[in-house]
Amino acid sequence: MIENFSLNLLAGGIHRTSPSWSKASDRLDHCYKCYLPESGSAKIETSAGIYTILPDRLYFIPGFHLVRQSCEREMLVHWVHFTPESFYLHRRLHRIREVVAWPLKDLRWLARDFFRVSEVFENPGSDRNRLRPDPPLDLVCRLEAILMYLVADLLQNCPEVAGESDPGGMERLKPAIDFMDANYRSNPPLAIVARQARMAANYFHRLFKREMAVTPFDYMESRRLDEARRLLGDGRLSVKEVAGLAGYENPLYFSRVFRRHFGSPPSTFRGSRVP
Repeated sequence: MIENFSLNLLAGGIHRTSPSWSKASDRLDHCYKCYLPESGSAKIETSAGIYTILPDRLYFIPGFHLVRQSCEREMLVHWVHFTPESFYLHRRLHRIREVVAWPLKDLRWLARDFFRVSEVFENPGSDRNRLRPDPPLDLVCRLEAILMYLVADLLQNCPEVAGESDPGGMERLKPAIDFMDANYRSNPPLAIVARQARMAANYFHRLFKREMAVTPFDYMESRRLDEARRLLGDGRLSVKEVAGLAGYENPLYFSRVFRRHFGSPPSTFRGSRVP
């Protein structure tokens, strides 16, 4: 199945943690994280167990399953938060509940560029973290390539994401998924979406929910809200402006939907990104 496997880089940089970094997870953690510690240590608890984060390893952390993070003393860490553009890829990665580590001795070619992640983001190490307006293009490409290399390794080697129940079903849905990806801001009616896959609306709805684990409406709403979260994280736009760009004419309705989906109001996410 051919997909758009580009990534949304939400935040990143370099951060020196302390005991104040310790907290229980919240909706701000709903993304995928890569940590490359330079010194010190910390602990990450997910629904699968407790993991110690140490130097000389690169870590994938499934933020959607994060329970708690803690640091007794300090840790100097290079970090990136991201989400995949493809909901299909997100659905596969979402199955991973463990923290996955790669020894740096096997990835020396990769670490050199990952250590430069703070050149891609403004205010690295602060809670006003966002992409630079003109980051080094070669470094952005290298960073996305690094993340996709790690994602590919996860897809190949983690039993949680290996295999697919019905690849044929996904292939049949692809024209409609492509249409929704291009038009989700306008929330097209189910009948028009189903027509792209040459299916009756009711049958399309059942097949889509079986394969994607959400309804077509929820899929498009999730895309709108993920875009809104990304725009809010930039910090340059007002909540009203973000609502309009994400396809919501009524900012008050947008705020209600956003709070219901993420558990916090849009203002909580505005310009606020920490590792």
